[in-house]
Amino acid sequence: LSGDMRTIALEMLKGKRMIDGFDEESADMKLAKKQAKELHEDMSKAIEILCTNQPDQNAGIAKVYEETYDCSLARALGEEFSGNEKAALVALTQDPAHWYAQRLRKSFQNMGDFNATICRIIGAHDKDEIKAIACSSQPIPLRHLLIYHAKNNH
Repeated sequence: LSGDMRTIALEMLKGKRMIDGFDEESADMKLAKKQAKELHEDMSKAIEILCTNQPDQNAGIAKVYEETYDCSLARALGEEFSGNEKAALVALTQDPAHWYAQRLRKSFQNMGDFNATICRIIGAHDKDEIKAIACSSQPIPLRHLLIYHAKNNH
């Protein structure tokens, strides 16, 4: 790892980020407003802020950012970061199950070289996590994609 991706990994390894579930309503909105303003003024602080916050706090920041600046936080991150760095930071603003569902949906649409992604996501999660991923996938239920994939690849 090098550059911003190395910084993201090191921030995450500090262990300040505790994940006890995802509840967008539990975000500290006063802090979210302050952090959204900090990001708007200096997007290079995104790694420091997003890597140390709880997922629900980051979701609060994303919500406040879009409401205040009429631009999604993901788009704003894309102006400062690109590639894996952008993807990692955007993932930190979403419910993990929702993010995995999006990745699976993209993999099913592109099939080809994405079978490893599908196996990695499904194989790395326990039954309850897979249920959460399946429940978060819209508009096509994840179970339909899994059935389609199984029928067309075996």
